[in-house]
Amino acid sequence: VPNLVAAIGAPGVESYSVLMSLPRDLHAAEAFVGTLRELIELDLNVLLFRHDPARGFGRHERIDVWWDGHEHTGKFMLTLAGMIRSGERWRSAEIRLLVIADQDWDADAARVAIDAVIADSRVPAEGMLLTPLTEEQSFQDRMRQQSSATDLVIMGMPAPHPGESAEFLTRTGAKLRPWGSCLLVRSSRSQSDTRL
Repeated sequence: VPNLVAAIGAPGVESYSVLMSLPRDLHAAEAFVGTLRELIELDLNVLLFRHDPARGFGRHERIDVWWDGHEHTGKFMLTLAGMIRSGERWRSAEIRLLVIADQDWDADAARVAIDAVIADSRVPAEGMLLTPLTEEQSFQDRMRQQSSATDLVIMGMPAPHPGESAEFLTRTGAKLRPWGSCLLVRSSRSQSDTRL
């Protein structure tokens, strides 16, 4: 795949994004995660899609974008949500940008930054600054609370740790299992974005 990405296009035209399906079995985990690492090293936008065959895309009514406020993916993920909403079936979908506050954030400044990301992306969305997690509530709990009825979840994707392959896919699959169809995003370092 990395060689194919490097060879695609006309002279002077580069590929910037690669969309792959998250594999359901682990027999080729090492090769898949190796390819993933190479694409990240090439500084491409890497999108991993996990389709839930049981839920599909629900009623195509809501897209939840989970941004951690730190990574440079917020505007890019909102742009992707806007592109999806341009499709006929998603045209009336609501887009929400959900950010869980850190304990040390100034809430007013964080809201201003979230509004700036939404304005810069030019995608109509509702920005939601959620209260910080507690010791009793995990990120998964908060997602369950906010996104259990959403039709598509878009969220950032961490890079796989060195030496892990099957573990990365197992952990990622377990993280996504409750949410139906999901799009994981690892944006290029060249993407400029507001950070909280």
